[in-house]
Amino acid sequence: ATIDEIGRKDKPKPDKKDGHIDKATYRAQKKAEREAELAERESKRAAEKALRQEKKAEREAKKAELKAEKAAREAEKSEEEDGKDKEKKTKRAGLKKRASAGNSTSIDEAEDESSNVSLLSDEDGWMPTPSPIIAMTPFPTEPPVALICPDEFDPERGEPYKAGDHVTVESSIFECQAGDFEEFCSISELTKDIEKKNKDAKKLWKEAWKYVSPCTVVEVEITNIDGALENVADKAIDEIVEVDGVEEAETDDTSVIEALESVADAAETKIDGEVANDGAVDIDSLLQPRSAGLEQHNLDMGFEFAEESCVSDVCNYQISDICLLKYQVNAPQANEHNTITMELICEGVTWLGIGFSQDGLMAGSEAVIGVLSEGVKKYDLDGRWMGGVKPMDDSKQTLIDASINVYRGPITVLKFTKIMNEQGEIDISSGDNTFLYAQGQSYFLGQHAHDSRGSFQLNLPSVEVPVKDMEKSISDVAENIPGQCTTEWCVEELGTECKLKYLVNYPVDEPSSITMDFSCEGESWIGIGFSLDGTMDGSEAVIAGEGQEPRKYYLGGKWFGQGGVVEMPESQQTLMNTRARVKWVEGSNGPIPVTKMRFTKLLSEPNEIEIVPGENLFLYAQGSTHSFPSYHVARDSFALTLPSDGSDSGVDTSVAGPAVDAPTTPEMHITDLSPECTLKHAINVPTYTTRDECVDCSITMELTCDSVAWVAVGFSVDGFMPRSEAVIGIPGKEPEKYFLKKRNSSKIFRLPDEAQTLTDASVYVDDGETVMRFTKPLNEPNDIPITKDLFFLFAHGQDENFAYHGPNSRGRFQLNLL
Repeated sequence: ATIDEIGRKDKPKPDKKDGHIDKATYRAQKKAEREAELAERESKRAAEKALRQEKKAEREAKKAELKAEKAAREAEKSEEEDGKDKEKKTKRAGLKKRASAGNSTSIDEAEDESSNVSLLSDEDGWMPTPSPIIAMTPFPTEPPVALICPDEFDPERGEPYKAGDHVTVESSIFECQAGDFEEFCSISELTKDIEKKNKDAKKLWKEAWKYVSPCTVVEVEITNIDGALENVADKAIDEIVEVDGVEEAETDDTSVIEALESVADAAETKIDGEVANDGAVDIDSLLQPRSAGLEQHNLDMGFEFAEESCVSDVCNYQISDICLLKYQVNAPQANEHNTITMELICEGVTWLGIGFSQDGLMAGSEAVIGVLSEGVKKYDLDGRWMGGVKPMDDSKQTLIDASINVYRGPITVLKFTKIMNEQGEIDISSGDNTFLYAQGQSYFLGQHAHDSRGSFQLNLPSVEVPVKDMEKSISDVAENIPGQCTTEWCVEELGTECKLKYLVNYPVDEPSSITMDFSCEGESWIGIGFSLDGTMDGSEAVIAGEGQEPRKYYLGGKWFGQGGVVEMPESQQTLMNTRARVKWVEGSNGPIPVTKMRFTKLLSEPNEIEIVPGENLFLYAQGSTHSFPSYHVARDSFALTLPSDGSDSGVDTSVAGPAVDAPTTPEMHITDLSPECTLKHAINVPTYTTRDECVDCSITMELTCDSVAWVAVGFSVDGFMPRSEAVIGIPGKEPEKYFLKKRNSSKIFRLPDEAQTLTDASVYVDDGETVMRFTKPLNEPNDIPITKDLFFLFAHGQDENFAYHGPNSRGRFQLNLL
């Protein structure tokens, strides 16, 4: 090497922190750092490995301890049974010897009340006498009963557990779930191999067993008739007393053999009645099969479903396979309120609730909830979390004869009588009413199961004019009148984190379509599918993700690419009013993200699955990543029954009874105003005029914005705010009309009371969205007329306090009013 080269090699290498050092020192430092880092990693791995081995050793020790305890119990039980068998054989031999000698000696009637030689008595509990049945309750009103504990969980038993099997863990009963959960019921420890085979293994394993209730351990259990007869015979032998050194049966003119036959008959009766020891009930033998439901319970007890008016008779509504609602509108006496008596009967030991709603949603509704440890109270439902479920003030706790009890089955019964019209509460009236129901997962108040809640409608009669003996009730006719899900959003809860709102559109002279608004908690892609058989293969879907607008896809198979999940060609991308976004809403533990998409799709399109009035099968899925494609973390199929346009419903509204006028239900047109706000509107034309003349016509408008804030719709001649008019809605108050003099909140004036002519006006908050709805005449004295050339304005605030809307929360638009 030359001197110049040596000089270049020895040139010190700069260090960012310590200045200049020689190259050898620099390399030595780096090597030491790497070795220290590797040593630290190796030490950490060794510590983790030791911890895993320690935990595994603990599990193995516990498993061995449990096996030893089980073996000890079995040995002790076997020893006891051997001793009892020996004693029984000795007694039987003496009994047979005396019977063969023809001994039929009887003894005098025992008069000592302390004697324990009674063969059969009411106190022995062979067949408990049920109390009288309370009105409306088709079950014996006996005290609450405990459940007998089934066998302990045993992962090493010969055959695997099946759906519906029950086991005991720490004096609690658990039930093996059906479907994908079933194969995980027999797995005691989840291994990595199992997780590799099934990506959902951890979730399925954790949720394979569902908690049912606490239970009582009973040492002796009757398992079959032969064993029961043997036990009863042994009891009869034990009750033979010695008189002067000779064993004789304690009966009156009855031989021992006859006494045994009598006892055997009683034992058969006992087993037929399925009465268990100590007042406990065996859950496997007494729980009704889901297929039979509570309807069979009623028929067995002599109750039939009423077909009368629900005033003079009790009416029944089957809410689900395991829940039945019985209700009756009570005719009031003089100067009394109208009341309704309701009784919710569900299988299991849980809390129960009946809600009263204006829109079929939980938020903003009211409920009567019964909790076994707390009683029955009225609640306000301010939200879908536990903090939003609040008991009403004591002054509003006006329920009559309210109770919640558990009866044999086990079944839980919630019963109460409520005043139908109470100040400051949701009214219950004659005609259609929307109710909610929920059943808890346990007997203390908490989250309900995702498939144990819902909304339903009841058509209640007028107590002044009961309707009887009609071939079709008015409620039957009303259900077939077009309107539901065509002018109002219908809502379907999907899983625990997703919700679908949908609206079927039947415009005049235009193709029919469906608008779907789908949302799921979290930041992930989401999709709605259309299926012929409820499976993914061969279906179609609309999918959207972060930065991806809703698009249509073929679902040829469960993979991405050719033959699997592929995007439809551009010629078939016919979706309208598409939108996808992530918004933050307030959750139970703070703000959470919610992914939402909205689209409108034609019901019938060439070479695609047709959506028809009536029942349709759909799919939904929530992805594992922000954008598509990726594997889903939640998915399922569901069915929706879509309404028709009424043209071929065949409804005969001329049935006996009060006349039913089918109201006109104009199509609501949807306009996207901004990423946050959507407007629906319809022109209402009375039957005595035409659309061209439009005498007394009105407009119905519904503004929805993605925030909890004040909202407004304005009417302007020139498209600007000054000298315009507006309808402003603030959550918790009714919408009202205002004059907008200038662009300043202090120059916005409420119109006088005589000018407040809005009808059907409301403002409510639903799932983080504010919805304002009202109907306003097109032409009013002193108001700006609503014509085809009019400009409309919209705005929404930052919160519920009326103030400046901000530069990006307002706009102007025009509507096609023809």
